[in-house]
Amino acid sequence: MKILQLISVYLPLFWFHSASANFSSSNENISYNNLDWINQLENGINQRIDIFRDRLNRILANNISTLSFECRTSLKRLIVNPFETDWSLKMWDSMGHFPHGILSGTFFDPGNYDQCLSISDEIDALPIQGKYCVMEFRLNKTIENRDVSTKMDPNWIEILRFLNKWSHYSGIDNGICLPSQCSDEEIQTIVSKIFMPFDSSVRVRSKLCQDQRNKLSNLPLRAGQWIVLYILLGHIGLVIIGTLIGLFIRSERNCKTILIETLRCFSFVDNTNALFKIKRNKLNDQSETSDSRSPGSERSQLRFVHGLRVFSIYWILIAHVFLFYPMLNVDDRVSPVHSMNRSKEVIGNIFTHLIVNAGLAWSIDRLHDFVDQKARCDEYRGANFPPFTPSVLGSMCLLLLWPKIGDGPLFHSKYLDFIIEPCYRNWWISFIYMTNTIPSKEICNVMHWYLSADFQAFLLLLFGLYWFIGKHRLLTIFYILLMIFTGFIVPIAIVLLGWADAPNPSIFLHPTKQFPMDKVDVFIFGTYNHLIPYFIGAFLGLILSNQRRKVRINRFFRLIIWLILTPLFLALPFSSYSFVGSVEPIHAPLQSAITFGLIRLIWSLSIFWLCYECSRNKAGLIGRFLEAEIFQPLSRLSFTLFLVHILPIWHYLFTIRQTIEISLYNLLFIGFGNAIVSTFLAFLLHNVFERPYSNLLKIWFNNNRRVNRYGREKSNGRRSSMMADNGQFKFYFDQQNIKIQNFFNETTLDGNEDGDRNENQGNKS
Repeated sequence: MKILQLISVYLPLFWFHSASANFSSSNENISYNNLDWINQLENGINQRIDIFRDRLNRILANNISTLSFECRTSLKRLIVNPFETDWSLKMWDSMGHFPHGILSGTFFDPGNYDQCLSISDEIDALPIQGKYCVMEFRLNKTIENRDVSTKMDPNWIEILRFLNKWSHYSGIDNGICLPSQCSDEEIQTIVSKIFMPFDSSVRVRSKLCQDQRNKLSNLPLRAGQWIVLYILLGHIGLVIIGTLIGLFIRSERNCKTILIETLRCFSFVDNTNALFKIKRNKLNDQSETSDSRSPGSERSQLRFVHGLRVFSIYWILIAHVFLFYPMLNVDDRVSPVHSMNRSKEVIGNIFTHLIVNAGLAWSIDRLHDFVDQKARCDEYRGANFPPFTPSVLGSMCLLLLWPKIGDGPLFHSKYLDFIIEPCYRNWWISFIYMTNTIPSKEICNVMHWYLSADFQAFLLLLFGLYWFIGKHRLLTIFYILLMIFTGFIVPIAIVLLGWADAPNPSIFLHPTKQFPMDKVDVFIFGTYNHLIPYFIGAFLGLILSNQRRKVRINRFFRLIIWLILTPLFLALPFSSYSFVGSVEPIHAPLQSAITFGLIRLIWSLSIFWLCYECSRNKAGLIGRFLEAEIFQPLSRLSFTLFLVHILPIWHYLFTIRQTIEISLYNLLFIGFGNAIVSTFLAFLLHNVFERPYSNLLKIWFNNNRRVNRYGREKSNGRRSSMMADNGQFKFYFDQQNIKIQNFFNETTLDGNEDGDRNENQGNKS
């Protein structure tokens, strides 16, 4: 046991000094019971500790006032005789090694965070606890000449230049463990004057210091956290009450009071049953209606959107895993900088372009409802967006309480504040759907920007819907084309007017350039960037809603369209490779703005064609696969999944204890793990926040009646027909919550159609 302790101490100490031990022999059989060998090893370690004894004595002699008595006492015990106590051994053992493979891109060795913080002892009535910090080495910017005369591998020269020029690079980091009696300022003095055996060309500092007292999970709750905790506990209480009512109080007429029905909206069992209830596909079933062009038949032909939504949201989740870099361990000696960039270029670009699906299925279904139900736009707008707000509230509760459940080397307020603090300042902006109008660093949960962008695009779509309902078809088409052109020309105009420079498509992943968040606000989050896909989706809905004129396309032309759009669709992820050809990315703002517009346009047209073919049952195996019934429950979770999927990714990033080797398998493995956790969180959020309030909207609409002079209830005309006719619009908006790829959902249609139809029949009788 003693030899294992000695070896564990020797390894982290080895990097403190460049001298090598001289007490091994290849021809000698080492016996683990040989005390002479153990003593020799201990003497070798003590020789290296002598170096730090001398440095410690100098700093204690020259800077007595800078170190407290407790810090000096515990520090002496740590360095002078590390084998005397268990706590000193554990501290040395908890320290990270100098990273192996720096020239291949490995820059962090975190050490043993948990062992360091578990240290608790005392010396001479002085309590000793472990304090974990990250020690950062930074190289001075000296490597600028590209024509360096050396025999060193050019790729390694490139890595050294990369370490110098990456403006937001944090340096070469090592975890260190020191006594908690030393303050953060004292630890900075220690690492710069004791643990620094290099010259002044290397800068060193300590950061992210944590102990048991100041860990985020041990800090008292803030006022905002108490508020969201009460909100969360209140909803959990309502879910428990509603579930008990659903289990023990049956739906007899004498028990159907407003209070009982309201509480039952929160029933976890009922909401889960509705979530997993499968609506059978009735593509060829004419028993429900004799007109194949009726709304029911049309809706059944649009079930491919469920599959499209599921693939979209999980693809985005995997993309976010690839975009966030935890502690890296890159095993690549050939041009590591470029390979690190290209390994994630495919996923990164697809994430950038998949957002174009936002308006497609939305408009398909919305235009049908407007035409068939004669709904008023103000009622439609009011019924459509309130169900979004509870899910936003639930995701905000999880985000604000997240610091209380996390723990790790990087789980520090320095990193988490940029995520959490905006929620305390700008939480209200998320509820008015204006988050994309403020800087991204001020957004509470950056995923909310898309909800705001879609809401604003929907307001623009209302003009076209008014004209469409008013039979002004040509004006509607002109307006849609104008919006598509606006989405293409506005980013270009911003560049031409000199207001901002569009980043090239690879800048978001380029290893030598900082992520341009200021440009993301302008060229990604802005609503005008998404007018192209949104109104191409509206145009698709316009075509599909024209029931009198069926568009017939020759089989030959259909084949030509497939042959043209499919290669373009698949080539889009690689379209920005021309920007990655050198260490310095191409700076061509105008070309980049045009590229962004073309990419969104081509991707939107490809999805447009896929949706159109699926709606006409001409997509073959693709359409049948997307209409698979298994996608329906996951599709209903897509909105909440989009809101919460970033939280498990952040949690993994900031609580990780070891480096990650960059490989497709590892990142996919992490991605699928995050997908499972995110789906579970989305399921809980759906049943606690989203579905109950959708049920409440249903009750509110059903009870919005007026009583005539004879004391009998009378339907309120247009609203009653809109909400109760065949169960199509009555509670249809409870699951209009995709908010990332396709804002189309049939939760009520699928989950409650039978119950709604029976209730409507009872009302009619």
